[in-house]
Amino acid sequence: MKYTEQFDKALAAYKNEPEKPGVFDSPFWSMLIEKICDEIHTNGSIDTILRQCTCFINYGICNEIFSDVTDITAKIENSPIKNSPLPIVTFSQWITDQANKVRQLDKKDAFTKELRTNQILLSKYNRELQGTRARRNDQIQELAEQSQSPNIKNDLQKIMNDLSIVDNLQIECYRIRKSLSKGTFYTVDQKRENASRENQLTKSLEQVKSFLDCYPSSDLITELRHTITSTAEQIQKIIELELIIEKNQTDIDTVQKAQAEVSPIEFENKIREELEHIRDMTRLSSKRMHLDNCPVLTDGKKYFTYTKLVECLNRILEFDPLLLKNDRVAIVGKPLILIVPGSGNAVYDWKNNLILIPLQYISDNPMISISSGMIEYRLDTDEDKLMLNSYNELPEYKTIRSTIQLKSQLTKDYTTWMTQEYLGYRVLPKSVKEWFEHDIGPNKNEIFVPHAYQTYNFSSTDFNKLLKSTDEKICGSSIDNAAIDDLWIGSVMWYHQGNMQRAYELLHALCSRDVDIPMAYYNYALVASKIFQKTNAIKAYTEFINRLPQCWWTRVASDHLRALQSSGT
Repeated sequence: MKYTEQFDKALAAYKNEPEKPGVFDSPFWSMLIEKICDEIHTNGSIDTILRQCTCFINYGICNEIFSDVTDITAKIENSPIKNSPLPIVTFSQWITDQANKVRQLDKKDAFTKELRTNQILLSKYNRELQGTRARRNDQIQELAEQSQSPNIKNDLQKIMNDLSIVDNLQIECYRIRKSLSKGTFYTVDQKRENASRENQLTKSLEQVKSFLDCYPSSDLITELRHTITSTAEQIQKIIELELIIEKNQTDIDTVQKAQAEVSPIEFENKIREELEHIRDMTRLSSKRMHLDNCPVLTDGKKYFTYTKLVECLNRILEFDPLLLKNDRVAIVGKPLILIVPGSGNAVYDWKNNLILIPLQYISDNPMISISSGMIEYRLDTDEDKLMLNSYNELPEYKTIRSTIQLKSQLTKDYTTWMTQEYLGYRVLPKSVKEWFEHDIGPNKNEIFVPHAYQTYNFSSTDFNKLLKSTDEKICGSSIDNAAIDDLWIGSVMWYHQGNMQRAYELLHALCSRDVDIPMAYYNYALVASKIFQKTNAIKAYTEFINRLPQCWWTRVASDHLRALQSSGT
């Protein structure tokens, strides 16, 4: 990339005064935005510039500052991004994604998402309908068992046939009614056919009613009538949703047709708008720390590597395990981690549902930067302010009336929780620490669960599928020869299932191999204590403390150990 005159001047100014890297902010962003927009205007695409200037766009690395760009890039990209518990994208990848969205038009993503949501909902409605029908048949069977009529079997078969006919007729009639209400044209023959169908439906409903009227009033008859009504309502909901899904697909087709009509000017303006938004977010990050933003990586600055970033994210999710258990994840997914050129602490961008992490962090501990963005996300997803109100009730913070001040204090304490309290240092006031242990941290009376195996990450089907496949691997090779990962995963899954004995057996086999998984010993001790294997629990807690002598988990293990040692046999 050929630098602009402004950026060349910024480079010269930096070389004269290296202690003032803030000179790069405006020149960097102005040049980047204009170069990308010029590329769109000239070629209608940004693939070439993103490919040729990857290091500069992603990390702000200049040949004029680092003689070996490849080396510094390799230091940053020192481990695979796929190891991250949250999706991580570089700035160039994010720009590419935004360009693809603009080309397809933003509406297509919204329509596709709505279509998928409605398809899932339709599957749910169909399952509910099947359940209601099964319940209806069970109620009829129960009615037959209570009846003294000698012809009950014939009556039973007749009513079931009538109800089956009613279901099919209701589906057809509801569809046509909806279609007619939207102005769909029907021929005379089609209208006659529909009228005949409506008459047949009315007749079938009357036959069902006559059958039920033969029985004296009872709770079972009332329940059966209610179930029949519920079946009709569910069928109507399914038909309405099917029509909505058809409209979703039509909308998607319309948008796809319009893709080719997106003008280069519209494309350019959209990309410019998104880039300026990210620029403003990085400036906000620096401004909060009273710093000049520096998007260019300079000598002596501390910067994130992929390894550091993944370690920080893993710790956040270990020490705040319910961070992603909120309604927003089901709607828009987990937040994206976006690495951008800049300096400061991480910030949450609700507009794009991403946690923006400037490459350069200011403090000695990179966790401070990450935790700042994560608590912003937590606060933003706390839409009912339950967490903030609970925090405000602590004796230390009861007098705080300003929401901004309260959030600032919570951010500070959250950072302390993730940095110093995690390492086992008692820094927070007692009541604040107890609040974090109760509202934020992992449950001290439950096992440690890696983020990937938290129950909220699974549907019931996926959970059972993973449990079954893992157990089949273990049983196939015998528990003594099973793979370490299978024993570890299996122990967590069986614990979730409530089978303490099976979890204990897997953890016992795992820890007997002297594995280098400290938390396995903690889990083994906790499960052993739950099934009254006191001796093994004490040994496992002792082993865990020896392997991990200084952290929050060690304090918890020590408390459990003292309780076991002081209790009777």
